[in-house]
Amino acid sequence: MRVLRDITSSPKKGTNPYDQITGQILLNDKIDKDSKVQSLVFRFDDSPKIFVHQPAEFKQEWDVNARKYIVTSDWHAWRPGDTRDKEVRINNPDSDSQAKQVYAKEIIEMLKAHQKVFCQVVMLNGVYGTQSIIDFEFTLQNSTKSINYLFK
Repeated sequence: MRVLRDITSSPKKGTNPYDQITGQILLNDKIDKDSKVQSLVFRFDDSPKIFVHQPAEFKQEWDVNARKYIVTSDWHAWRPGDTRDKEVRINNPDSDSQAKQVYAKEIIEMLKAHQKVFCQVVMLNGVYGTQSIIDFEFTLQNSTKSINYLFK
């Protein structure tokens, strides 16, 4: 997992640094050429809360030099969810999903505050219409120091 900040464009006064954030997920294997990434799902430590990222489009490509398949997106908007059973979710309905939207700043803060992030890459095969999921986890041992460096 990589969190990048694009500072190549001349920063204007009052520019939000979180608007310059891009997130990357690096996979060891190539994804089938007919499959498109539909969403990323993050869950931190043992929390039942999940965060779903579904931008208009993901950039996905095989990096020959790094020998990794890279999935890139802006990480700007995330939708919270819950992994608890249906009964619990029915008793706690989301009143306004827009009000509960989570942004890059909150995701970055969670990366700094937690020990592990469990990630799912959800893909849809355009030819067969099948969905597949890749599950993995990252240990966030040095994330606070690294992420703080992005905002200097």
